[in-house]
Amino acid sequence: MQLKYENTWFRNFIVFSLLYGVNAVDMLFSNEADRKEVWLVFLVILLFYLFTFGHNYFLLAPYFLKKKIRKYSILALLYALAGAVLFHFGVGYFDEQEESFPFISDLLSTIVLLAFGSGLYILNLWINDNLIAERKRALATEKELATLKQQMNPHFLLNALNNLYGVALSSPQKVPDKILELSDLLTYQIETSKKEWISLLEEMTFAEKFLRYMEWKTKGLTVEITMEGEIRDYRITPMIFLPLLENAVKYSLEMPSPSVAVAWIFHENKIEVTIINNYESSSRAVTSTKMGVENLQRRLELYHPQHELTLTKKEHQFTAKLLLWNLSSAA
Repeated sequence: MQLKYENTWFRNFIVFSLLYGVNAVDMLFSNEADRKEVWLVFLVILLFYLFTFGHNYFLLAPYFLKKKIRKYSILALLYALAGAVLFHFGVGYFDEQEESFPFISDLLSTIVLLAFGSGLYILNLWINDNLIAERKRALATEKELATLKQQMNPHFLLNALNNLYGVALSSPQKVPDKILELSDLLTYQIETSKKEWISLLEEMTFAEKFLRYMEWKTKGLTVEITMEGEIRDYRITPMIFLPLLENAVKYSLEMPSPSVAVAWIFHENKIEVTIINNYESSSRAVTSTKMGVENLQRRLELYHPQHELTLTKKEHQFTAKLLLWNLSSAA
């Protein structure tokens, strides 16, 4: 777990520690305080904190922030009533000498607590969004520079044109279709480089076209594409799969019988993409993928913070698995 501001659990731990620390220090320096009271304060603050966290996580985020105001209002009122009941009767249970306030007073206190917790949550979201926006601007500048370098050194285009030249000599009737396929690939790359978000189905279509074109171009590569689950069209950042696909093709071609297998698995609000390729274990070139993977990780952290990328190597087999969840619909 990375100890960054963007990490929700780390941020919550810091806030809770500050809340409890201030009260604990105050009580320890009080002449009337004892260990039992210090632990009681810890328990009360923990319950209050879990109570506000549950409201923010299960009600505020999925309903209020997504503008489902009516449903949120009903659920939040019921949540506040339940909290007020627990607080009203809980005080007497833990401390029989504690003065009991009217239930309406406990209900108002509970609502104020939830409002305060909601304010902190929204403030944290605002700060986090601004941090991510700044990083996106920096990444966009780097991406623009990388695009300019690619335009100056277009290996893919040159190799494709050389390949088409050979096809034109042996099978000229195939050239028009292949030129159109290549044009589609290049057009998609140019157009999506200007966008922040793209449809997942469009990205999947591009991935298949890219793999089929490489399969035809190399005349030895075998490509297998499978899909499981109900296909859903999510919104993702463009070209998120291309670095993994390019590496899979590149290092598979070092084998006598190169092969790449891609599996798209759809779950509820989650997609799992697995790319498997064979490779030469003794190849030094495999280590050069580190920079490309690091750049991909940075993009994932900015645009898809809820993700998991795992890379595993076995003898002559490399597997890249990317999970993206809590995705929004492209519609």
